[in-house]
Amino acid sequence: MNYTDIERQSKQVRNLLQDVYLRISQQSSNNLLPTPDASVRAAGSLIRQEQYDVVVCGEVKKGKSSFINALMGEEILPTNTQVATSQVCRIINSDTEEYNLVFTDGTRKQISRKELSRYGSQVDADMYGEPVFRNHQLDYIEVKHPLPNLPKSVALVDTPGIGAVYAAHEQITRNYLKKAAAVIFIIDPKNPIVKAEQEFIASALKVTKQIMFVMTKMDNYDEGVIQTMISRDMEILAPLASQTATRRIDILPISSTLLFDATKEKDELLLEMSRFEDIKDALLKMIYNTLGFEINAQVYNILNGYNTRAMQSLAELHTAVTSQPAAAKELADKKFAKQQEFMRDWGANGSKIREINDAIKQPIRGLENEARSLFSQTHHIYKNMAAEIDNLSSLDEAKRLSNNMSARLSDSYGKSWKDTIENCAEQIESILASYNAHLNDLDSANARVSVDAFSIKKSSFAERLTSGRNSYFTGMFITSVFAIPLTLVAAPLTLAVAAIGALLGIGAGVMTHRDTELKQYKQQLKEHLNKCFSQIHDEFLVKPQSDGLTRLQETEDDLQRNTQKTMEQIFEQHKANNEKQLKLIEEQVQADAEKRKQKLAEITQLQQQWKPVVTGLQQAKAILSQLEQNKAL
Repeated sequence: MNYTDIERQSKQVRNLLQDVYLRISQQSSNNLLPTPDASVRAAGSLIRQEQYDVVVCGEVKKGKSSFINALMGEEILPTNTQVATSQVCRIINSDTEEYNLVFTDGTRKQISRKELSRYGSQVDADMYGEPVFRNHQLDYIEVKHPLPNLPKSVALVDTPGIGAVYAAHEQITRNYLKKAAAVIFIIDPKNPIVKAEQEFIASALKVTKQIMFVMTKMDNYDEGVIQTMISRDMEILAPLASQTATRRIDILPISSTLLFDATKEKDELLLEMSRFEDIKDALLKMIYNTLGFEINAQVYNILNGYNTRAMQSLAELHTAVTSQPAAAKELADKKFAKQQEFMRDWGANGSKIREINDAIKQPIRGLENEARSLFSQTHHIYKNMAAEIDNLSSLDEAKRLSNNMSARLSDSYGKSWKDTIENCAEQIESILASYNAHLNDLDSANARVSVDAFSIKKSSFAERLTSGRNSYFTGMFITSVFAIPLTLVAAPLTLAVAAIGALLGIGAGVMTHRDTELKQYKQQLKEHLNKCFSQIHDEFLVKPQSDGLTRLQETEDDLQRNTQKTMEQIFEQHKANNEKQLKLIEEQVQADAEKRKQKLAEITQLQQQWKPVVTGLQQAKAILSQLEQNKAL
């Protein structure tokens, strides 16, 4: 099945589930139905999501930025014979051009196309110093530009290379894999895939199975050489094949030069010669498999879970209304006993709550251990910077490093600290998602299920989208956790270039004995590195703040406090739904014949209105079953 068929079926499922969600949203305001939980709202947001990221990654200088430039038909992203890309660039398929710096706190700053190299090129950073953003941390650079050969729903993410001399680059690339719907790994024919690439691919496959391999620069070699190179790399990657979505390794060649000319000139013959159509078909098939099956199946299960609980509630009320008062009283007593059991296990100091609190201690302890590792001299950020100083071979290199060392440290520590907290939050989110799912299972136990659940193991990508911070953690949680580290890391390190120069004694006319001067520069740079490191270490792990806690302790406290608040919100919602259902049943025990008749009419009408929800879910499941079968082919 080609991607157009998968796309068509994916859109059919998407439209059906959007309609189901809309009907649930409209009908659930009826007092006879349970209030939807946060996961239902998250599913509604996900099914309306219009854009998905394809991360382009690979070892340095393999042609990642050139490949994306070819898709745009313009030299937009920085390219250079040296390491070119220093930041993540997210290219959104847009009819108009626009360029923005997007910061980790969600704010943005518009820049010009000419300024793109200043903020995104490692060459410029080495020459002029890393850009300094006061009290802000750069997340990525947003480029809005037409991508005529790709659907509007696809955004491309250009990442710094792996295996670079700049250690922070590889960490940036790894972090963005978590947000990818699919990954394009760029290789070139010149050299075999090296160990660093193999290790990166293996670790990437733990995050996403949706990886495809593209060999650039095919116009530099004849067809026979290209095929030999492809066979060579396929053999190297063969042990990883079973871990990919397709369970095989395919390497597709492309000429970025021909693709560039084809896009710029709108030339169909050149486009065919570039071999891009093969890549496009494989990429979109991969994307629509992800979106069409995995994500839609997750949304389906969430909506069908609510459907099960809603139909069970109506069935119980129908039984209470149509039964004799004694039978209705027996049903009410069973419901009351179930509510008491729920309160005993899941209320304050309940056995289940204690289990969850014990489980949450593990990621919190992990956060502390990670923080102490991050802010130690054995961490790769400190060690790599110290090694870079030791390996300086000229005064010019020393000057360049003195200009950007503080900004680089700020960027590296800031992003690593942010990632550390995010990893902890993701683990807590997973616990809370299980907590909520278990309560939903309790609510729908022994239900008369009208539509089967779809059996699917969550992919890491789909799981992050459906059971993550969007569902459970409030904006206040995110602000309270992330505002601390991002402003703080910049504070002790963000020094003007002139101030750094003054600190290090850098100025015109001081270099008389170059070897001696270089040693002095290295020593001064080491001293400055140690000073910066000590400031960060003490600020996070030693220095008490106004509340008497260190920054690390404040972050742990925020995580625990907001996690408890979220748990309480989940508990209270389930408690309220149970109490509402019990009250409705008890009312029928006391109701006279006329009131019971009116309530029966109300229930019957709502059951009729609910039928399109069931029909929509049945139709969606039928198409999902077809997509699953085709995915396995």
